[in-house]
Amino acid sequence: MTRIGNTAMAQPGPRSRPRRRTRSVAGALVGFLLFFCTLFFGLSWLVSPDPGVSANEAVAVTAHDGRTVVVVAYGRDGPKGMFQLIFQPMFQTRLAAIDADTGERIWDVRLDEKLSNDVRVLGAGGGLVYLATDQGLRIRSLADGSGVAEPDAIEGLGDGYVAETGSYDVDPDRELIVAIDQSGGLWQIPLGESAAVPADRATDAVWRPVLADDFRFGLSLLDTANEAELGGGTVIRAEPIRAGAQEMRLQREGPSGSEPVGDTTFLEPRFVLDASRSLADVDPVSGAPVKLAADREAGQLIVVSSADANSRGYRVDTVDLDSGEVRGTADIEVGYDVGGGYSGEGVTAIVVERADGSYDSDTVLVVSPDGGIRTVAIGESNFFGWPR
Repeated sequence: MTRIGNTAMAQPGPRSRPRRRTRSVAGALVGFLLFFCTLFFGLSWLVSPDPGVSANEAVAVTAHDGRTVVVVAYGRDGPKGMFQLIFQPMFQTRLAAIDADTGERIWDVRLDEKLSNDVRVLGAGGGLVYLATDQGLRIRSLADGSGVAEPDAIEGLGDGYVAETGSYDVDPDRELIVAIDQSGGLWQIPLGESAAVPADRATDAVWRPVLADDFRFGLSLLDTANEAELGGGTVIRAEPIRAGAQEMRLQREGPSGSEPVGDTTFLEPRFVLDASRSLADVDPVSGAPVKLAADREAGQLIVVSSADANSRGYRVDTVDLDSGEVRGTADIEVGYDVGGGYSGEGVTAIVVERADGSYDSDTVLVVSPDGGIRTVAIGESNFFGWPR
């Protein structure tokens, strides 16, 4: 006989199915979010074009911490993908330092929270880099690109600074940054220092007429030319091998006569000129020959010529000044717009544009004393928009 009254009935245990169902819903939601983010951010990054990068032509080449450094300012316009659109400013002005020997990016920093694309690298030395901007003169550290002095905090200039690029320049021979203030006072800052002092009489005599000329930036200095000076009254030019020919041979002309520079020919060649000169020592309308970017010290010149007769691309070569032989050739074709050469520590740096018709000046050619040419891309960024 079965006893029922005194038998304790077993209580049902806790039901776990709703908890499993909750976890399943949460997992599905997380999976959907991950899929959506991957699709939304990842796919947009894959199909978006790269940001436009345009380097300001003026660069600085100097020695720092045991290596030769090229400093270049550039603008980066537009985001790549939705992540950058949401979390990165669309327009940035940046400053980068490049190891001239390896092409390695040493640092790459954003210059200002404000929109400022008008930036010119004046020079660098003594661990500092000097920038003329449309907000005034800025001084940055060569070690990491951090700020050293802002326009309104430069000792000497103080509140008298002028917020435009044309009020500042560099005197490479005297190794000075020169500036004119709101009252017309002329100041100088030795490279490697951050305080301005009144310009000495000789500097004032040279630079006051230049910095006081409101129209000087309406004149442009040539970056390349088919004739340049070698010194001592000798010039080098390109001449057709015969009447009507596009092929040209280099010719040296001086007090003792004219002679060809080797037998190498080029298609419509032009020479990269020394860009460190300024309107203080060059008459841009005289038509007089101007100095080459790489002259007798290196025994070479830098030649830009058409890649072939029907190409829109151009090649860049280093050419021995005595034999006319090509020492080195850039590994890319470039566009027509080739900047002047900025030299230091035996190295010459040139900003060039792409040959693909995009007109982005996002490449620096670094020419070594032996004629080798290193190609360095600037402004590259990763998925998050950070420099890489």
